[in-house]
Amino acid sequence: MSYRELTLYWLALIALSVASLTATHIPSPLILLLSILTLAFGKAWIIVDYFMGLRSVKRSWRLALLLWPLLLCLLIGTILSA
Repeated sequence: MSYRELTLYWLALIALSVASLTATHIPSPLILLLSILTLAFGKAWIIVDYFMGLRSVKRSWRLALLLWPLLLCLLIGTILSA
């Protein structure tokens, strides 16, 4: 992977972080929760696929490492929305 590609993914992580900060102005708590958790999962996906270099390995490894943040997001969303 080239430095240019890594820089683009790094900029995408920064954009998602800024989007997380601006999402705090959403007045509805449920929409705020869903947007923050969705953005967090998006960041986890970029980190797993590109920065950890798992985009080209077996699908089972990628799924295992992507299911963990998905499970956390679902658990946090369930607890906080109850």
